[in-house]
Amino acid sequence: MILNDLKRKKMRQRNPQLREIDIELLEAAQAGKFDKVKYLHRVKGADIHARDLGRGVLVEAAKRGNNEVINYVMQSKFYHPELTIKDIASWALNAAIYEGKIRSAELLVKYYKVPAESNAFRAANEKGYIDLYRAMIEVNREVNKEEQNKLEFYLLMEAMDCNQEDIIKLLVNDLKVGVTIQTFENYINEMSPEIIKVILDNGFDINSKLTKENFFPIPDYQYSILHKVLSSNKLIDLAEYVINKGADLNSQDSEGNTPLHILMKNNEIDIDKRLELANLLIEKGVNVNAQNNKGDTPLHVLVRCKEISYPDKKKVAEFLIIDCNAEVDIFNKLGSTPYSMCPASSLSNDIIEAFLIVYERKLEEEERLKETQDNNPKAKNIEELDTNCGEENIAKIAEEPSYKATFVDRVEANSTRQGFFPRKELLGNYISDKQIASCNTK
Repeated sequence: MILNDLKRKKMRQRNPQLREIDIELLEAAQAGKFDKVKYLHRVKGADIHARDLGRGVLVEAAKRGNNEVINYVMQSKFYHPELTIKDIASWALNAAIYEGKIRSAELLVKYYKVPAESNAFRAANEKGYIDLYRAMIEVNREVNKEEQNKLEFYLLMEAMDCNQEDIIKLLVNDLKVGVTIQTFENYINEMSPEIIKVILDNGFDINSKLTKENFFPIPDYQYSILHKVLSSNKLIDLAEYVINKGADLNSQDSEGNTPLHILMKNNEIDIDKRLELANLLIEKGVNVNAQNNKGDTPLHVLVRCKEISYPDKKKVAEFLIIDCNAEVDIFNKLGSTPYSMCPASSLSNDIIEAFLIVYERKLEEEERLKETQDNNPKAKNIEELDTNCGEENIAKIAEEPSYKATFVDRVEANSTRQGFFPRKELLGNYISDKQIASCNTK
């Protein structure tokens, strides 16, 4: 009794405007006594919106999960000079969620259409009330349309900040909350591949450029999503998905680099993945000889990259030159070719070997085609004539003992054929200036 008297005394001191009957009403609400609340309000005239420390009858009922009192208050016609019923009910909703009174929260949201504030969403998220979270979004869309877009944007930012994948999936995949380019580029490094797929599957433009234009002083790289995933070891497994989704394979960033350029300078991925993705890009139509703003082709970029090991660089270079017809004698703006940029190592030898294999093979096929086409006039290429005559892949030809001619012998032999004009930049390490001049005048 003494405790109750002290409690009432403090309540009066905090709220001089409260009458004794109002204090009694608040105590009944705190105790969950529905019949007494109803009696004091209807019979004794207690103020249904009386509050102490910001908490009124509705908030106290929500905190304790007293749904009878919630129903009674929500259905009562009452007026507050400063607050609307929705304001008071929003506070009650927060209280119910924080106290774990899920049924009371659902009653306020689903039945009374109480709009939720950001704090309510945060609390529902923390407690794992995903169904309630969804219901709050849907109600807010119905009764609070003007502010809903801002709220949903805020909720998405918050979910991405905390890497809450279930909420991101709910917002983007189920509730179709849109993701802006700025949002995507700010969080792509923190997103899991699964979340990126969810965003791309829900209408995000696969060829959007990640400009960073609103976030000075970060440079405007003009990366496409494909550029980004090919530059990141964490996201590299998304590359095939993005390619098959319809990404522009020849899109250029602000430095003129295509996705193949980016792949060639990513030193974090292993050789098998690099070859697999390079093959996929080329099969899908990437320009293997595209030049960036410096005039570099992907082969230039590969040769320059010091972080890639020699064995791996050799395999990729052979693949690009032999299998993909990458040119080794394209000049960049500094006047360098991929071959002339090679360090003084056997890599130079490997690249020129690959070039000669391709060139000689091409001439041999042309001659064989010409010789046999009279007997088979419908044939259009050498594969139709003899299916490569049973020979092994040309990448293995150079390993055969019968093919171990010296570079000089092979260059001199080829120089008599029309269309082959060796350049100093390409063969200077192997033959003399006199031999080069001789070849170029034949």
